[in-house]
Amino acid sequence: MAPEWNIAIADELKSITDNGTWEIVNLPRGRTPVKCRCIFRVKRGAAGEVIRYKACLVAKGFTQRYGIDYLETFALVVKLTSLHIILALAAARNYEIDQTDIKTAYLLGKLEEEI
Repeated sequence: MAPEWNIAIADELKSITDNGTWEIVNLPRGRTPVKCRCIFRVKRGAAGEVIRYKACLVAKGFTQRYGIDYLETFALVVKLTSLHIILALAAARNYEIDQTDIKTAYLLGKLEEEI
């Protein structure tokens, strides 16, 4: 594996550790852990230059079982029509639009459930 990807993985694991995303515990009897994997992506600038290599540790949600591993699902995403309205207003009023990448947005949610 290329050194850039090893750095990206180390950065993701450090972010997870620094935010106290999980704690290591013994697996309860009769339970199967939810598997995970790393997703790799190259972030590029407007001119196509490489800005950074990004690794994201994600759970394989399709291995979860309803009523055992979860009771409901929720993902906060923007509706496309809302984004279109915001962009149209910004263009009409000549506002400057900026993009921000938040590396650990989903790591800050608190769960009550055992997962």
